[in-house]
Amino acid sequence: MEAFRAIDAARKSGDFSKLQGEPKTIQGKIEAYNSGSKEGFALWGWERIYGPEGSEGVVDQYDKNNQFLMDKFVGAPTPTMVERKSTLEKLQNETYTKIIMGASADEFDKFVQDWTKLGGEQITKEVNDWYASKKK
Repeated sequence: MEAFRAIDAARKSGDFSKLQGEPKTIQGKIEAYNSGSKEGFALWGWERIYGPEGSEGVVDQYDKNNQFLMDKFVGAPTPTMVERKSTLEKLQNETYTKIIMGASADEFDKFVQDWTKLGGEQITKEVNDWYASKKK
């Protein structure tokens, strides 16, 4: 994040001369890619991550807008997680893949119902109970 913010500030000011260390190295890779040279072609990922429309810009906005939802459960797997997690993850992956491949987004509602019935409701209860016990 710090590297992106340094590069973004330099990009907005039009002055890359003050970049040092990691941000300078990354900016060099972006410039090599943008040059269109044969050598720069393989560096496209750096531009997609740290460029003006890159993924770090999205992360930066999430951070600035306090949109990160951090998982507060840091305990050992609950009994139902141990028993059902692989089944629930398989259901999730299959459903998400179907939706990405063109299935109706209504598939998600069915997924939530199935996930809840197949152990998700119990896992949620166990995690909430764990969290409540830590707040005391």
